[in-house]
Amino acid sequence: MTRLLAIPLFLTLAGCGKADVAAEMEASLLSTNHAIGIALIVSDVASYHLETPSEIPTTTDTGDTGDSGDTGTSPSRRHGQIGPCPELFALSDDLIEVDYGTGCLPRSGLMPVVVAGATLVVRDGTRFDGDFDTYAINLSHFITGTMSAEVTGTEGNLDITTDFDLTATDGTESLDAAGTITAAFTAETVSLNGTVKIKEKGSVRHSLDKVKLALSDIPGECPEPAKGHATAHRDADAIVDYAKPGGGQVTVELGKRTSDNVRLCAFDSWIF
Repeated sequence: MTRLLAIPLFLTLAGCGKADVAAEMEASLLSTNHAIGIALIVSDVASYHLETPSEIPTTTDTGDTGDSGDTGTSPSRRHGQIGPCPELFALSDDLIEVDYGTGCLPRSGLMPVVVAGATLVVRDGTRFDGDFDTYAINLSHFITGTMSAEVTGTEGNLDITTDFDLTATDGTESLDAAGTITAAFTAETVSLNGTVKIKEKGSVRHSLDKVKLALSDIPGECPEPAKGHATAHRDADAIVDYAKPGGGQVTVELGKRTSDNVRLCAFDSWIF
């Protein structure tokens, strides 16, 4: 769950309305982390578009590791934990199941926590239309909704632009998220650009501007961008600067006011 920092940490704020401004900054830190989380989820699902799906195996004997080499009778990992995660299965000529099994850390490197369940996608050339079927994060946070992705480039140098309309819930809290995100991949990084509208106790649009994450920095307490900005467009724009000072510390600008350095993961999204 989110751990809100005490208002005194925003020591550079001065004058009347300090508490209101600090609360606005805190809310913006949390909601921009929601936006980045949603961007990583849809980019993870779309990142497997280059892979060739397997036919659904003829046996589901999960006690067999498939070492016999008989690929026609190797066990299915649908809702199991055999093979890499996720595994793609061809359900028809154009319908593919992206299967995360009973829970694993996706090999894309985009997810900081375990993912389970599956998404169903229709692939047509470079287009990738997805339906979140039984998708779960940390085995308890559920994502439903749809996405459509367009992919350009080659493996190790991909650009994936995704339109999405999702709902996330953990049984207690929930939010709706819609927007368009472009994820630019290299072998070691992902850069996020686009907009995410989050509806949770009000509706706020967010802009992600060259939000760059090293894939090695995504697993852990929370994803920590090294560069770029995220803006929560509230009554006044709240701008989170991931490079000032960096190293997991950020600042927030709201109007003419700037926060002290704040630890980003103190506002980690409950989505993860």
